[in-house]
Amino acid sequence: MRLMGLLLLPAGWIIVISSMLLFPQAALRWTFALAGVCIEAAGLALAFLGGRDTKDAAE
Repeated sequence: MRLMGLLLLPAGWIIVISSMLLFPQAALRWTFALAGVCIEAAGLALAFLGGRDTKDAAE
């Protein structure tokens, strides 16, 4: 889970940057930028959740 989260972080940035460069209309740019930010948030959550230790896993 942690590796997947770390892979989603740069993918979100790539989506945001490419949307700003490729789409001429502001509505399309902001829609894809919002999608990229959501992907980054999901990646950050997966990275944190995958990295924390649980007591159930230790037993």
